[in-house]
Amino acid sequence: MSQHTIQTEVEVELAHDDYAYPVLEITYEYERGYTPKTPRGEYGPIDPPVGDHIYLYEAKLLNGHGLDPEPERVQQWAEQFLKSDIGRNYAIDCAETDLRAMRNAL
Repeated sequence: MSQHTIQTEVEVELAHDDYAYPVLEITYEYERGYTPKTPRGEYGPIDPPVGDHIYLYEAKLLNGHGLDPEPERVQQWAEQFLKSDIGRNYAIDCAETDLRAMRNAL
């Protein structure tokens, strides 16, 4: 498991058809999944695939654009972002990029 930090703008609905776009710094832990495993001599996978996991560690408000939310609300926004397809894919891509850079630096 590795820890990574991203900065991102999230869409927050304030009221019906009224949105704000605060900027958050999200620190998360990333655990890479794996493809199905097939033991030698078997015809099909025995162990099912396991997807990548993202765990929220911390979220900070960098720019509220006039909003002054409670820390719990900022955490909620970060969790919603990481659970969305766009946020999850972005977090995984950033984590994989960080890990490649660390391997190349060795």
